[in-house]
Amino acid sequence: MDDVKNLDLNDDQAWLILLMFFLSSQREWEKLRKYAGEQDNPSQELLDFFQRVFNAQLPIQLYSPGTLFYRARQIASNNESNLGVNLDEIANEMYRVIMSDKDFEAIQQMDADGSFHLNAEDFFHLKLISMKEYTPEQLSHFDSLRKKYSVPGVYGFDADGSGVPPERFRKEGRLNTVSDAYLYLTLEKETAIYEMRPSIGQQYSLASYQSTNELKIVNLTGDYSNLEESTLGFTGISKISEPNVENDTRFYRITQHMAHLLQERGFDGIKYRSAMRSGGYNILLFDDKKVKFLSSEIVSINDVKIDFSQVLPFTD
Repeated sequence: MDDVKNLDLNDDQAWLILLMFFLSSQREWEKLRKYAGEQDNPSQELLDFFQRVFNAQLPIQLYSPGTLFYRARQIASNNESNLGVNLDEIANEMYRVIMSDKDFEAIQQMDADGSFHLNAEDFFHLKLISMKEYTPEQLSHFDSLRKKYSVPGVYGFDADGSGVPPERFRKEGRLNTVSDAYLYLTLEKETAIYEMRPSIGQQYSLASYQSTNELKIVNLTGDYSNLEESTLGFTGISKISEPNVENDTRFYRITQHMAHLLQERGFDGIKYRSAMRSGGYNILLFDDKKVKFLSSEIVSINDVKIDFSQVLPFTD
């Protein structure tokens, strides 16, 4: 590894050596991934591989106390009752800004006699369309509701509902087995939502966390400023963010073993690129007690954008 540090990056021959090292490491990673997927415990060959990698200077990133992180969870019809607010009650508060008691009585009557009827939301939108302007009283009511529900708090899931799920509900992930109580976080709100593979119209609870003490995180993003740090990326560990296109849990076995070994070395977690959002970063914490839950908001997906390139046929 010392020989690599002293290479002159302006020398074409040096770049050729680095390329050969990179390709060799990629082949070794794929070979080890195959073997790791066939067994629950790491083989000696896999342990030796990571030992060689970890003997290099690991790229460490320190996060100071007070750093913000994010985590999203889908809101489904069967878990709305676990939210910090009652969405139906809030909706009714909004409806009553322009709807009278007689309007609600008419809706209840239509529902009771089984005739064609509108629900409160439909009635609200029809009245909204027919209105030319709000009265001062309605504007005041709207303003008070905005203030009431603008204060940060627990609108989505609480600390228990947002954090690491109980073991019986866990699934194997990129860096965890079912028995690992690891907390997956992101550095950006957008990335947290993208990691959920969102669909238009879906709602999510977006939780905010804050680090309570300094975090010593192993940076496996490949974003290194000098060759000394980037040597780790050339070993193939940057492949940690590869998408699991076949949704095969064995695909993650090698990175799960790697996470366990880094945890044993006393690190607080791992930083890696998001496989769902370009430019997004994920943080895996080995101990969820290193951060505290602050609040949660409810977000709705308006659009999901895709950027693609045509592979074949070739274009001009």
